[in-house]
Amino acid sequence: IRIRQNRTIFVRTIDILADQYILYYSPTCPVCQQVYRTYFWRSVTGQLKFASVANEQNREAAAALGITKVPTLVHYKKGKVVTQYTGHREQQIDKVLAGGKAGEH
Repeated sequence: IRIRQNRTIFVRTIDILADQYILYYSPTCPVCQQVYRTYFWRSVTGQLKFASVANEQNREAAAALGITKVPTLVHYKKGKVVTQYTGHREQQIDKVLAGGKAGEH
């Protein structure tokens, strides 16, 4: 997923989705690229979506959602943040993807 739509549409999309995992990343961040490569296959199955914050509009939309660092994985349920993890540790990312809680890195 790319956030290319405006902030209001993106936030509204998250609000209506029942259960959503989104990984915010930057294509210029080496750590983000490592996480992207490791977890890309989950996007194919629909479990995980990726949101690039590479351009100004996407950064503004992500900031409006409280995303200030990347990589950040957020588990949303009915538009509310269930868990948010910033970092690259696979063990912590796997916990979030399994529906658990993870600490900030």
